[in-house]
Amino acid sequence: MIRVFFVSFLYNKTNVLILVIPNNISQLGDNDNYRAIKGLIAAKKQDKIIAWLAIANHADKGGTILSADVILNYLGQCDKERKLEFHIVCQCAPVLKGIKISNIVTIQSGTWKTVRRTLAGSGILCVPLFLRKDNDVIFLYRYEKLEEHLKKEDIRQFLEEYGYFDPVVESVIFRLRRRYQEYSEGKISFPHELGVLLEYPLEDVQGFIRNQGKNCLLCRYWKVYHDKERAKEIFRRYDEVRECAMKEMIAGCPLRQVASS
Repeated sequence: MIRVFFVSFLYNKTNVLILVIPNNISQLGDNDNYRAIKGLIAAKKQDKIIAWLAIANHADKGGTILSADVILNYLGQCDKERKLEFHIVCQCAPVLKGIKISNIVTIQSGTWKTVRRTLAGSGILCVPLFLRKDNDVIFLYRYEKLEEHLKKEDIRQFLEEYGYFDPVVESVIFRLRRRYQEYSEGKISFPHELGVLLEYPLEDVQGFIRNQGKNCLLCRYWKVYHDKERAKEIFRRYDEVRECAMKEMIAGCPLRQVASS
């Protein structure tokens, strides 16, 4: 098994870059972009690093990992909008490929409408959860899939505990936006019910809340507390579609086509 890390971050407050990093950061090259990443990691600049997405690739299944050089060369030829699209692909590929209901992603401030316009007609809707001075936090979702998810009795009962009394998609998103804004303003703690709207297993969301984020069995796309083997299989599928979507982008496919294929 080969383990690498995708790191998505804002560079100089404007350019969104994605890098593939080995476990040992000393293996990185010595160009400016690599030095910038190593500096962020060494300084633990969490305010600069938006997300860490660890992925595992099984070589015995014929998979390949795109090299950092391939990604850097591609990004070096991209304009600002294309870099934003690549960022969305790396963060939200399972939703784009239709195997996940929704995703939350942080992007550069003032760009959420660009994402919404780019995804128009793909079946994926985009709403802002909170617009900050430095970045936008957006929620991408497939309406029909979320609608079906909200009809599940256990999901509906769980959400009622957090004030979601109307299981209609529009009402749930309205309530989520309000609670996320209150959280961002420091008025309430993080709305952990977001996990079930991101299609994390209910048992894992409840386990996270009960254990305050500690004592998990596995930590990848979410913290696992219940069915470790089932989670591993889901993570494997997410890894596969992310790599597929990244390759499509590098091959020149528009984001809307990546989301529809």
